Amino acid sequence: MNARFNIVATVILLVALFLGINMFSMNALRGVKIDSSEGKIHTLSVGSKNIAASLEERITLKFYYSKKLAQGIPALSTYGNRVRETLEEFTNASKGKIALEIVEPLAFSEAEDAAVEAGLQGAPLDGVNGNFFLGLVVEGPTDTRVTIPFFSPTKENFLEYDIAKAIHSVGTPDKPIVGLISGIQMQGGFTMDPRTRQPAQTPPWVIAGEVESVATINNLGTAISEIPQDVDVLWVAHPKGLTDETLYAIDQFVMRGGHAVFQVDPFNETDAAQAQMNPAAEKSSSLNRLLNAWGVDVPEDRIVADQDLALQVNTQRNGGRMPYVVWLRVTDEQTERNDPVAAQMKMLHFISSGHITKKEVASTQPAGDAQGPAPKVDVPVAAIEPLVRTGANASTVSSMLLQGQPNPQALLSSFSAGSEALTLAARLTGKVKSAFPEGKPGQDPAAPSASLTESAESINVIVIADADMLSDMYWTQTDRFFGQVMKIADNGDLICNAIDNLAGNEDLISLRARDTSFRPFTRVEEMRKSAAKTLLEQQEAVDAQIRNTQEELGKLQAARGENSDSLVLTAEQRAAIKELEGKLADARKEQRKLKLELNKDIEALSAKLKMLNIGLMPAVVTLFAVSLAIGRRARRSAASK
Repeated sequence: MNARFNIVATVILLVALFLGINMFSMNALRGVKIDSSEGKIHTLSVGSKNIAASLEERITLKFYYSKKLAQGIPALSTYGNRVRETLEEFTNASKGKIALEIVEPLAFSEAEDAAVEAGLQGAPLDGVNGNFFLGLVVEGPTDTRVTIPFFSPTKENFLEYDIAKAIHSVGTPDKPIVGLISGIQMQGGFTMDPRTRQPAQTPPWVIAGEVESVATINNLGTAISEIPQDVDVLWVAHPKGLTDETLYAIDQFVMRGGHAVFQVDPFNETDAAQAQMNPAAEKSSSLNRLLNAWGVDVPEDRIVADQDLALQVNTQRNGGRMPYVVWLRVTDEQTERNDPVAAQMKMLHFISSGHITKKEVASTQPAGDAQGPAPKVDVPVAAIEPLVRTGANASTVSSMLLQGQPNPQALLSSFSAGSEALTLAARLTGKVKSAFPEGKPGQDPAAPSASLTESAESINVIVIADADMLSDMYWTQTDRFFGQVMKIADNGDLICNAIDNLAGNEDLISLRARDTSFRPFTRVEEMRKSAAKTLLEQQEAVDAQIRNTQEELGKLQAARGENSDSLVLTAEQRAAIKELEGKLADARKEQRKLKLELNKDIEALSAKLKMLNIGLMPAVVTLFAVSLAIGRRARRSAASK
């Protein structure tokens, strides 16, 4: 009896101890965790901790979370807890500067009304009465407020950055001022609707909102004579038709030590798409008047092509997808890891981009004296520090090939690999000469001038040879269910990084693109590209057969004479047509065979990945358990002898 009582008491004690330890750990050790994820995405980065700890005044985080509605839905419940824990980490890192309020907006409650009024979005759930809320309102000491309408689970990898950006926006009211000179209506505007032939309003681009979250944009227009003194960073995006007076203002801003981001484009796809309404519109932009004087050049008629980095596009000809060699997907293998602007970029899309290269600058010849002419003096030029490059096999094609309706198949077929990587984005540093050594355009040469003929110190300019990368369609997608904008590339982060870096803000840079939810299967992409190349070669062979047969048919028809009935086919024509049909059938059979082989290879690769991810770990655990059991049995047997 005593033995049974002891067993029951022991079980009860163990259960009580188990429950007690769990309750204690849930409360006392809530913030303690071990993050074994790749990239440590569940741990606050140094940048987030700095942002939270450097707040000058107290702010409030109001977290609206429909916890009861999430019960029974593991995905939502788990993610809701993930958001709450991240907010708690920001609170702990703030040293008392952040207050966290968790609000559950029940249906028809005042909390729900407050959530809707603040701009939060409730998502309907099947079989549930009421909308599911999972959003945040960040309030500052004044009337400043930033709202995250909904934390979409599809954007989990950007959770920390979105929260840090909202806190930084509210806690840092004095944002740097970005002076914008652009031929793009990034902040919204009007365009001609081709259907109605009437002006239609266009919404702001996503990139404008991204930049405005970290800086104040002052749109300077495209015809200015001076850059305002309060501009911290100058952003020149797709400058078309700038006057010498405006170019001079930009030049002198840089000569005085101003920092700038230049985005030029030898062929702008967005402009090309609108060319039907205005065929005479300029589709390219350049700042070579300035860059050439600094020893830098962006060729205005050459487009970068790279088969290895080509994005896949749909084609009507084959009814499938194939590489478009002038649309590039650049990965972290092509970005500069030692520069904070590009160090954490995982995926960038460059669309019909130009490239940055050196430009020879003629030496100057100073005036001589009685002893003879003075020796030539080398002109200082900027050092080009690449931030983003292509692969080693990239080359360039003429921008004329992209006019009208470009043919991806023809571009792929005619692609000729180069022998070196080309620079798509770069930082320019070093002392340089002004592009206007004679002073301000139109000014009397005899009049006193305050123009700088040389930079006061080393310049700091970032040049990107593409402006299409700013367009929403090339780097964002809209979540159909939650209506949230998702990033499929880090284009916006690259621009914000550049502005933050040039303005001196490094904390947000460390947060952007810590990880990306879009990870393409590179091996599968390579297999698709190889098959597309082979398919294209076969298609062109079939096309050549068709053309040759049609020529033979034309010759046979001409040889029959004018009085022949054109509706009656000769035996030769019937034979030629039959032969053509046979060739077409054989070629299509080969194409189907190749596609089948491609699918077999991809399915085999998929099966291997599933085996490794699903079967390997359980097998390892099972093997470990069996080995442990055998070892214990062996030790017991040895002890009993």
